[in-house]
Amino acid sequence: KHFYSTENSGAVSTPQPRGFVNLGNTCFLNATLQCLIYMPSFCQSITALPSSCYDTNGSSKKLHGQRITVGLRSLARMAHGIASMEKNEPPRTKPIAPKTLHSLITSCKTSGHRFRPGRQEDAHELLVHLLDAMHEGELFAAGINPHASGWRDRLPIPRLDETTFVHRIFGGYFRSQLLCNKCGYKSNTYDPFLDLALEVSKKSLDSLSSAFNEFSRKETLDANNRWKCSGCRKMVCPTKHLSVFRPPLSLCIQLKRFVFGGCGGFSKRGGFGYGHRHGKGLSMMGGGG
Repeated sequence: KHFYSTENSGAVSTPQPRGFVNLGNTCFLNATLQCLIYMPSFCQSITALPSSCYDTNGSSKKLHGQRITVGLRSLARMAHGIASMEKNEPPRTKPIAPKTLHSLITSCKTSGHRFRPGRQEDAHELLVHLLDAMHEGELFAAGINPHASGWRDRLPIPRLDETTFVHRIFGGYFRSQLLCNKCGYKSNTYDPFLDLALEVSKKSLDSLSSAFNEFSRKETLDANNRWKCSGCRKMVCPTKHLSVFRPPLSLCIQLKRFVFGGCGGFSKRGGFGYGHRHGKGLSMMGGGG
């Protein structure tokens, strides 16, 4: 059986996870929703939100991202039987038609047209749209306008924008390190990320582990990219190393497998073993099809 529980709603048991009805070439939508709705870290966070989250005098005043969050909350509660339990009804098992959420997604004036009915779209692009929208909705609810000029400089606490529930689940940090080969001085820069893009089009990349090793491979910069070391004060050709400094609670990986004249990819199903021994949640997002 599929079990799910939250602090606010108690334990709910449904015979099997509920699927989603295809609304017409919306496999990219359904694949993304299946990953999100049945990911414990995301589902527990979004269903635990109060029903009054983002309440305004009228629902029409909610921002796009806030409506997306409310729509996903409603869908998750429906999929896990929480809504039925609160009504003292038996759990439902039939697939759910996510028409309301799809309408909310396509209502976005800037990018909603990409996900309108009848179009084949990419699941990863939709995921990025959803995460960005929910993240932005939380920022606006906290009185932070991410579209204002110089808004980060006015934050009361540095990196406050990286504390939304979206970042707490999917957010990690890259470390870009420059190593001086003369004196050994290291310069580190840390940047947040919500997903990790790995190249898998090369034939030599036959597993997720090998793709990640390629992503974090060290390289020595050439003479055209010399860097002034803060340690020895000399212009040097440093060694550059990009790594995951702090992995997220749930890691989403985009597999960049398309190449000119064909496509690459892992030749064996067993190539997806990386990450489990680290105890981290692994969310694999592919293109809709």
